[in-house]
Amino acid sequence: MTFQRLRFTWSMILLLAIAFVPMGGVRAQAQDYAVLHYFTNGADGFDVGHVLSQDSKGNIYGTTNVGGVGGTCVVVGCGTIFKVDSSGNHTVLYNFKGGTDGSHPISGVIRDQHGNLYGTTQAGGALDVGTVFKLDSAGNHTVLYSFAGGADGSTPVGGLVRDSKGDLYGTTSAGGSGGGYGTIFQVSAGGTHTVLHNFSYSDGIGPAATLFRDSKRNLYGTTNSGGVGGYGTVFKLDFAGNYSVLHSFTGGAGGLEPYYAGVIGDPRGNLYGTTRAGGAFNFGTVFKLDADGNYTVLYSFTGGADGGYPMAGLVRDSTHNLYGTTQGGGTGGNCNIGCGIVFKLDSADNETLLHNFTGGSDGVFPMGELLRSSNGNLYGTTTTTVFRLKL
Repeated sequence: MTFQRLRFTWSMILLLAIAFVPMGGVRAQAQDYAVLHYFTNGADGFDVGHVLSQDSKGNIYGTTNVGGVGGTCVVVGCGTIFKVDSSGNHTVLYNFKGGTDGSHPISGVIRDQHGNLYGTTQAGGALDVGTVFKLDSAGNHTVLYSFAGGADGSTPVGGLVRDSKGDLYGTTSAGGSGGGYGTIFQVSAGGTHTVLHNFSYSDGIGPAATLFRDSKRNLYGTTNSGGVGGYGTVFKLDFAGNYSVLHSFTGGAGGLEPYYAGVIGDPRGNLYGTTRAGGAFNFGTVFKLDADGNYTVLYSFTGGADGGYPMAGLVRDSTHNLYGTTQGGGTGGNCNIGCGIVFKLDSADNETLLHNFTGGSDGVFPMGELLRSSNGNLYGTTTTTVFRLKL
């Protein structure tokens, strides 16, 4: 079973988990929450990607893992690239066909100064193990690199980061010459592919999150499993190509399995992220890894009103507040594991609930990372929606 099929099945299971079991508890702090688009699992797509991009006019860009029109994907569509404007008007910019152009883009897209979009597909391409693509501002789709599934890697699940030269950096969740545990790669602006690191179990397995690139051009990321403890790692690949494990998750109170959650940094060299499980109550954590390698759990989710099972990474504001989502928990809706929340964690590690998902028209089970705009608004995704939260 491929990673894509696992991802799709998990989303469907979560939707089927909605049950009429109300969750009482603390009311969320009132915010201006709006759904910009509700996906119908038809021509507009479904199962929204993990990373959104925004242009200077406030338009939002992203991907859907399935849906769309045309293509060769059985039962479900092959996925889309979409645009949602500030008024909520949705446009499909590209329908994946499931052939050499790729299929099932769960990573979302990044945007350059010329309006070009870049992303990855988990499947499709020349050998059906994924692609790196570009969609230019005129709507022309180009495969920059098609994975072969061997030493070059396969099944890229995480998104991309881009440098000033136009080179792209990402990970594959499988393949590579280190035992098939995944790679870190570079694709040049001209389409030349280079493996920068092969994972080999002891240093991590199956990276699935988008990388973070600091001002010194170092790359940071997470793996979902592997490492000394077997429950995932935080890693660094410096500009000279030296790889190091900064932290190995060991389970228990320290957290485990970052899953789709990468790390972000601050000017002092501290890294911040989430784990899907573990912590004091086994519903996941928010953590900090300082520049000296000291690891601290900033918050442990209880699985109740405060949320549980954070699947995505964090964003940060200038006053050191962290923002994120949890896939479960919260006080809204009729989901038997909770429908999920948007939260803020301040510099004193106090949590504030910004939105409780109900599982209805506002969405359910957020799994993607938030986008923070220049005016401080938050944008995010659930399986079924793109939303805006005004703070």
